[in-house]
Amino acid sequence: MKKKLYVFLMIIVWMSAFCVEGLWAETLRVGTKEAPPFAMKDKEGHWEGISIELWDRIAKNLKLDYVFVNQKDIDHLLAGVRDASLDAGIAAITITAPRETVLDFSHSYFTTGLGIAVPKKEANGWVTVMRALFSFKMLLIISFLVLILLLVGTLAWLMERKRNPEHFDPNPIKGIAGGIWWAAVTMTTVGYGDLTPKTMGGRLIALLWMFASMLLVSSVIATVASTLTLAKLEPEVSGPNDLAKIETATIASSISDKYLRERHLRYVYYDSVDAGLKGVKNGEVGAMVYDEPLLKYTIMKKFSQSLMVTDALFENQNYAIAFPEKSPLREKVNRELLKIIHSQEWQHILHKYLGT
Repeated sequence: MKKKLYVFLMIIVWMSAFCVEGLWAETLRVGTKEAPPFAMKDKEGHWEGISIELWDRIAKNLKLDYVFVNQKDIDHLLAGVRDASLDAGIAAITITAPRETVLDFSHSYFTTGLGIAVPKKEANGWVTVMRALFSFKMLLIISFLVLILLLVGTLAWLMERKRNPEHFDPNPIKGIAGGIWWAAVTMTTVGYGDLTPKTMGGRLIALLWMFASMLLVSSVIATVASTLTLAKLEPEVSGPNDLAKIETATIASSISDKYLRERHLRYVYYDSVDAGLKGVKNGEVGAMVYDEPLLKYTIMKKFSQSLMVTDALFENQNYAIAFPEKSPLREKVNRELLKIIHSQEWQHILHKYLGT
């Protein structure tokens, strides 16, 4: 009896293995879409990119036969995976809680976030200059100078008020005011000569102040010049908090679409990253919000002279391969995926497309 049971179990195991091998022996339909630099077509129409090369290596290691099936957009791609007309989906697909309820995902192979593409142009005019001059940073510099002049002027008055009353009035208000005037003209190297220290202490303060003034003035000039330059180059939008000021471009059904909609921000849809960035360049919208690596790659290739991506990275995302629920492929793919992304070969792939 035990022998028969053993034979029966072996037959079931063999048949299960045969079924799985039979499934994988078929040509898999892998859905993808244009998402440079993760999935894109070369001049000959062949698929390439970070995600494409990852799948190529996984399939090679697992000896899978497959064909890439181009999808119009992310909605069609995920729908095809969900109804199992596609065996897998790969491009720049972000793992989200709603998607996880109807799909299965591989381990994440790339972590990124949303970025903001803005015009790279120099702003001119008196408005920009005045705004920079009356910025918080400039007010701090002016306040610091006033305090220094007050300190030096008061010290000079304390030294000179008794022995040099004709130049530094003994009256505190008049005397300190005169001291501040003397400190200011000395700092700017004008030196009218109407007020001159005569005591040893006063002259020592004057000597130290002359040398300190040279360093102070050069530092202030450098800071002011830097502030004005940055004001001319700094875009109107530098982070997500600035998006309320403008109308923004994005792509429908994307993570950026969800982000903008939930915050009730003004935005318009474009069919692709390329089209959205053209809208920013042409002044149709003030910025584009989308996955940062896709923005950076497209700008590097086509808009490097006119657009830039801000330093702000927000709404972290994890890219993964999508599978129909309970797909027998997922576990095997996960094992190979982990081997690949922890290899030197993966670093070469990333450097090839991202330069990092």
